[in-house]
Parts: sequence; structure tokens; C-alpha cells
Amino acid sequence: MDVVPARREDWDWDPFKLTRDGDKVYGRGTTDCLGHVALLTQLFIHLAVTKPKLAVSVCAVFIANEENSMIEGVGVDALVKNGKLDHLKNGWGYWIDTSESQPCLGTASSIGWSVHAQGHMGHSGVPHKAINGLILGYQSVLEICSRFHRDFPPHPYEAEWKFNCCSTMKMTMVDMPPGAINQIPAECTIKGDIRLTPFYKIADAKAKVEHYVKEINDNITSLPTCGPGFSYELGYKRGQINLTWLGVPLSGVAVDVKSPGLKALEKATVEVQGECQPFSLTGSLPLIAEMKDAGFDLQMIGFGHSIVYHGTNEYVSVESMRKGYVVLSRVIEILNNEQMQ
Repeated sequence: MDVVPARREDWDWDPFKLTRDGDKVYGRGTTDCLGHVALLTQLFIHLAVTKPKLAVSVCAVFIANEENSMIEGVGVDALVKNGKLDHLKNGWGYWIDTSESQPCLGTASSIGWSVHAQGHMGHSGVPHKAINGLILGYQSVLEICSRFHRDFPPHPYEAEWKFNCCSTMKMTMVDMPPGAINQIPAECTIKGDIRLTPFYKIADAKAKVEHYVKEINDNITSLPTCGPGFSYELGYKRGQINLTWLGVPLSGVAVDVKSPGLKALEKATVEVQGECQPFSLTGSLPLIAEMKDAGFDLQMIGFGHSIVYHGTNEYVSVESMRKGYVVLSRVIEILNNEQMQ
């Protein structure tokens, strides 16, 4: 349930075996997200044994495709599409998959992109007879990112939802064909992503970036060249960049901060943790925004540790999960009491 690959040789502990060392339990998925599966299982065992009289129904949905939401027909999105969760629209939901034991109020959209720069190969000794694809790609992406941050600045709502970062567009990978150090490359491909706070629309961001690319191609010679003797246009050749969107974007979400579900979670968190410090981040989680649009009131929390999400030597604190168990128990109690009044 919601784990990523692991290599034994990278770990100090066997990632495929549960190992306890004091308060820490090591193993693949302990924080993300098998620890939460265990927590909810223990909570439902307790409900089954004690059989409390409840004015509310308590349901759990275990998600099979969170790490690969492209698989259709097997996950929570299929349950929503087929109406199997419609009865939960009458209440409050909790997505138990974040970290730090505090309510998470929002996440960002994630949009993958690739920019391919096509120039003209040449010898380093005669740079005026070549179009450096590497420099063309780099300068183009710098210009695109600069324009993006100008058009999508920090949004006023980000402070209210306590986002720890604004929207960003950044390069993360560079692909180059093989060549020699004294050879000017004809092309390169730069890849990266956009993290967009949920107060901006994905379609608007994509349209803007596509417009930047068109303007750069129309005015390719206006880009900085990183030195004399360079050009993006020869008599018989002109440099060009091409944009490709990668994969299906993940939509960001801002939870309903006035929801009774959040109020109950905040109250329980203060009681158990001693304080409540809600936050939002520009990481992304699939499906939550789509479920909110479909009419579900979802809040987000988790009791793992962000520092080891998808990392080597992943672990979870037993005490953190114990407190998480108490928090969720209190949430049920608080909401149940409100329904009985």
C-alpha cells in the first residue's frame, strides 16, 4: 500500500524487513505509508472490540494506486467514479498521508515539462559557425522561468493557508547527446516541473508558458549568448526550442478551513500534541482535489516524517504513531458528540 522501490545496498537496515531500534521502526513504507495502514487497522480493531454507540459511521478506504495514479480502475478515483463513496459526502474525510503530525491545509499542482533546444553543431574553435544548443536551451529556460515567476507571484491566499513556498518553475534535469569537449553541441533537452499553488489554474500556467516559448522562438536572436562570437542564427540556420508537457498534471488543493472536520482535527491535535501548527506545502498528492471537486470534505494529516519520505533508511516513530492513534480517536469522539447534541 503506497510504497516506492528500495535497494538493499543503499540501506543500513533491510528495507523489506521491519526493524525496531528504540522508538524508531525502520523499513520501506514505514512513514509512507504502511505505518498509517497499521495505525488505521489498529483503530478499527479497537472500534470492533469496544463497539461504541456512535451517531456517525466510521469508514476507511485503503488506496492501492497512490504512487501510480495512472493505473485506472483500481483506486479511489474508480470508487468515486462509480459512486461507491457517495455516502461519505455527508460527513468529513481525512487523507492520512502527510507528515509532521499537524494538519496540512494545502498542496500544489505538479506539472512536468521538457524544453528541447535545436541548434547547429560546430567546432569550438569556430563558434561563429555554430549554434550552441546547450546555451540556447539554458538561456531559453532561464527566460521562461523568469517570466513565469513574474506572472505567477506569491498569491495573497498563500499566507492564509500557511504555504511554506510560493509557485515555482525550475529545471531539474539536462540530457545531452554524446560529444567531445571541443565540440559545440547542436542540441540539448532540459526538463523540470512547475509547482503551482491551488489559487492559480493549471490551464492558465500552461497557456502562459506556451506563449513564452512562441515569443522566444519569434525573437530568438534577442536571447543572451554568453559571450562574443556566438549567435542563434546563421545565414542558413536558426535556433529553435520546442516545449513538451510531461505526463498528466497533479492538481493542488486548498482544504475548507471553515469545515467542522478541520476544527475537530485542530482540537484533537492541541489536546494530544500540545499545539496545533497547520501548514501547506508545494508537494503534491493525487486525487484529493478531484475528490473535493466531486463534493467530498477532505482534510489532510499524517504522522510520519517528511525527511524520510521516499528516502533510504525510512523510519517512523512509534510514539508519533501512538499519538496519531489518539488524535484520530478523539476526532471520532468530537464529531460524534456534535452529532448527538
